[in-house]
Amino acid sequence: MMSLAACVTGFFLDRLFGDPVWLYHPVRMIGNMISFLEKRLRKENDKKNMTAGGVLWIIVAILSFGIPFAGLRVAQNIHPLICFFLESFWCYQIFAAKSLSEESKKVYYCLKRNYIKR
Repeated sequence: MMSLAACVTGFFLDRLFGDPVWLYHPVRMIGNMISFLEKRLRKENDKKNMTAGGVLWIIVAILSFGIPFAGLRVAQNIHPLICFFLESFWCYQIFAAKSLSEESKKVYYCLKRNYIKR
């Protein structure tokens, strides 16, 4: 039940603040991890690319799940409210509804304006 409350809190935080530009987003961290691992796993040999892709997927999935899971476990052992605030913050970072809405409106109005000019 606390996870549902944390997701709802994260959603409202996203609607209120949106994605702050100054905050390094977890998706960027995961993307950087993929780039870093891909350079090391995928070499010139095409036969190993399928295996390297599987290993890459497993490592990224385990780390992307394991690090937040471990962080929430440690926070839960310290105090349940710390766990709730951390989970709410991470849910807030996951949602991008406000920012995506604003950016999609910019694209829509730009396309609409260019279409009318033609």
